[in-house]
Amino acid sequence: MTAQSRSIDPVAYQIYAKSDLVDFIQGSTLLATGGGGATRIALNMLDVSTITGVKAISLAEAPDDMPAAMVAEVFAPSALWATQDYRSALNSFGASVGCGLVLAGEVGAVNGIVPAIVATLTGSLLLKCSTADRSLPEMDMTLFQDKVALGVVEIVGPT
Repeated sequence: MTAQSRSIDPVAYQIYAKSDLVDFIQGSTLLATGGGGATRIALNMLDVSTITGVKAISLAEAPDDMPAAMVAEVFAPSALWATQDYRSALNSFGASVGCGLVLAGEVGAVNGIVPAIVATLTGSLLLKCSTADRSLPEMDMTLFQDKVALGVVEIVGPT
């Protein structure tokens, strides 16, 4: 059964409203300790995306056979102010996974909200966990760096 045709019991996931996502952006800004993108950019991305919420599932409730991928923006802060765009992440996830589970790469305003946007716009579920509980300066500093190789990393410019 593919992720697209799999039926997930609604009891297994929670729905977070847009107001919850705004609260998440504010809270993740504090937890990110200065990284993960600017709060204003994250709020702008959320508004432009027009999503009204996200379906999220705990790791314990997530189906073992559902495809998953980590979604993160890799950026220089000055460049992100110019683009403020989540579409590269959306297109990359859509092309490689389609529909499945979205894992946030780190806690941060932008890198916390982009996975929620991608999950909603692809009909996927956001995993309620992260590879690290703060923002990270390098991708190899995640929780899984010694357990799961960073096999395929797609770096995509603005589309």
